[in-house]
Amino acid sequence: MDTDGRDGRQAVLRDTRLAGLNLADLDLSKTDLENADMSQANLRGAALDRSGAVGADLSGAEAGGASAAGADLRQTRMIDTELEGGRFVGADLSNAEGLAARCSTANFSEAVLDGAAFRSTDFSNADLSGGRALRVQFDRARLQGADLRDADLSGAGLYQADFRGADLRGAVIDGADLSGAKIEEARTEGMDWSRAKAPPGAVRPVPVPERTPEGPER
Repeated sequence: MDTDGRDGRQAVLRDTRLAGLNLADLDLSKTDLENADMSQANLRGAALDRSGAVGADLSGAEAGGASAAGADLRQTRMIDTELEGGRFVGADLSNAEGLAARCSTANFSEAVLDGAAFRSTDFSNADLSGGRALRVQFDRARLQGADLRDADLSGAGLYQADFRGADLRGAVIDGADLSGAKIEEARTEGMDWSRAKAPPGAVRPVPVPERTPEGPER
C-alpha cells in the first residue's frame, strides 16, 4: 500500500479500498481518507489525528484505542464499529451514522455530533463533555455513567436512552425528546427541563434521599 509518506503521515488515500486490512498502530495522522472504505479493518491503536475522512466507511471496523483527535469524520459510517477507549477529542462527526457502535470509555469531549445518528450505541462511561450534538439521534443509546457536562443536546432524539449514573450537569436539552429516558441517579444540576419534549412525568430526576438523624426516643 502506497502511503505516500512515512507511516502514512499526510498521505492521500481518498476513495481507497482498505476494507479488512490490518492497519493496527499505523500512523495515519493528517491523511486524506475521504470516502475511503475501511470497513472490517483492524484500526486498533491507529493514529488518525487531524485526518480528513469525510464519508469514509468504518462499518464493522475494530478501532479500540484508536486516536482521531481533531479529525474530520463528517458523514462517516460506523455501523457496529468498535471504538472502545478511543480518543476523538474535538473531532467533527456531524451527520455520522453509528448504529450499534461500541464507544464505551471513549473520549468525545469537545466533539461535534450535529445531526449524527448513534441509535442503540454503547456510550457507557464515555466522555462527551463540552460537546455539541444538535439534533443528534441517541435513541436507545446506553449512556450509563457517561460524562455529558455542558454538552449541547438541543433538539436531540433521546427516546429510551439510558442516562443512569451519568453526569448531565449544565447540559442543554432544549427541544430534546426524552420520552422513556432513564435518568435515575444521574447528576442534573443546572439543567433546564422546561423546554424538553417528554410526556408529563416521563422524565423526573430521582434525588438521593438524605438521611436524617434519629431523634431521642420517647
